[in-house]
Amino acid sequence: MKTEHERKLDKIKKCLRLANSSNEHEAAAALRQARKMMDEIGVSADDVAASDAAEARVRSQALQQPPKWEQSLAFVVAEAIGCGVYFSYGVDLHFIKKPGQYVFVGCGGDQAIASYAFSVLYRQLKAARKQYLRLHLKRCKRANRMDRADSFCAGWVFSVRAKIGLLTIPPERLRAIQTYLSQIDMSPAPAEKSSARADIRYNDFNSGYRAGREVDLRKPMTGDAAQLEALR
Repeated sequence: MKTEHERKLDKIKKCLRLANSSNEHEAAAALRQARKMMDEIGVSADDVAASDAAEARVRSQALQQPPKWEQSLAFVVAEAIGCGVYFSYGVDLHFIKKPGQYVFVGCGGDQAIASYAFSVLYRQLKAARKQYLRLHLKRCKRANRMDRADSFCAGWVFSVRAKIGLLTIPPERLRAIQTYLSQIDMSPAPAEKSSARADIRYNDFNSGYRAGREVDLRKPMTGDAAQLEALR
């Protein structure tokens, strides 16, 4: 059930839509009414626009510095579904660092679809990374192993990005998302650095790219009930 504040916001949005009427008298009256109600509840035009957007969060394994490939996957999914995304991290009441979260911002439930899609693809990518480490990088030194595995993941994400394409976000939703994000204090998450040699990165990137081509975007991993319809 909507709160009184939410109901008033809905009325304001209705008036603002009427303010675009070709009837100039109707448009002027609707705009005056919208401004009056906005003053009554103390909201700005940006607040009204941002109210159409909502969040959905997915937990990351990183506390503050997620790897580049993980961030890339989040941005790829967000673009494909038509959402914004940012990485959130902080500390609890005892000043202990908490696991970070990817926050997807969208309209009309898109944020929930994006968070679900990311969760499914993220699990598949972690499984592929683990298998690549076990089968191909077992004898490498730890630092080199991690760098090469990161390159594999980057190739995997690049391959998936090519498969799912992008959606064109309707202007009104884009404005809502951008306005919502502009009202949030979010410092960019520093990404982990990679020191792997270029030739090794290239070979492992290609291995990841080939593995990513085998990903079926319509079939979630075992245990997920719904399918990723938005990524067809």
